[in-house]
Amino acid sequence: MTIKITTPNGGSDSLDFGCAQTPVVATVTGTEVSSGEGKLELKTTTGGTSATKVTVLANGQVGIGTTAPAAKINVASGDGATAVNQAILSGGRSLGAGAVGGAGALLFTNSYWDANKGAALISGVDSGSSGGELTFSTTTNGGGTTGVPTERMRIDNAGNLKFNSGYGSAATAYGCRAWVNFNGTGTVAIRASGNVSSISDNGVGDYSMNFTVAMVDANYSICGSTVGTQSTYYNHIFGSGSSVLTTGSTRFRTANSTNPSQPQDSDFNHVVIIR
Repeated sequence: MTIKITTPNGGSDSLDFGCAQTPVVATVTGTEVSSGEGKLELKTTTGGTSATKVTVLANGQVGIGTTAPAAKINVASGDGATAVNQAILSGGRSLGAGAVGGAGALLFTNSYWDANKGAALISGVDSGSSGGELTFSTTTNGGGTTGVPTERMRIDNAGNLKFNSGYGSAATAYGCRAWVNFNGTGTVAIRASGNVSSISDNGVGDYSMNFTVAMVDANYSICGSTVGTQSTYYNHIFGSGSSVLTTGSTRFRTANSTNPSQPQDSDFNHVVIIR
């Protein structure tokens, strides 16, 4: 059975749903925007006021929380300070407590691929014990229409970033937390750096590397190299025996490679902190 509501040109008409207590609880409104073009609005009543919740434009763009969608699906939830979840993807967990299973996914595809196949996939994973992980997968060239995205990167339930870049599988990436290239002769000068606020000159061949953002703990590794402009020496970097690693800085010495007990300033010093 077809129900048709006819309105004057350029007008709109609605189908209301209500009851004795609330005369209008929901409304479906069709509007002619221009000749041969229309839009559809779905409204619900809250606190006695009816407002548009979903808008479908003539070009097929759908707006949720907005009456002017700018994409195929445009979701808006208001001020970021009070906004609720804009979308929830559920994997329908039925594996029981402690089991690992899906928790919703986004598949990126087009008409080339077969059903449920595509170019890339972002998936939520129920890792068990009330934990969750996020995986990122892409499809390798030459996979054909049946190509299945392979996991390339994962954020695990402990916040570790894992990625597959020659590892064979997604493995934890241990990052460079700070680095510096500086001139240690005369007035110490940083050429370039990352997460290093300054270099302190403690004396001949004795420096402190100060971090802009402190390390999470002092269990990091320090490595480096030096190059002197004078052909008569090549310096080495050594940890300062009188100092320990701290979260805010680390201290090290540079010395002549032919006589490690002899501190010596170096022109080019390269230091990296790994954690």
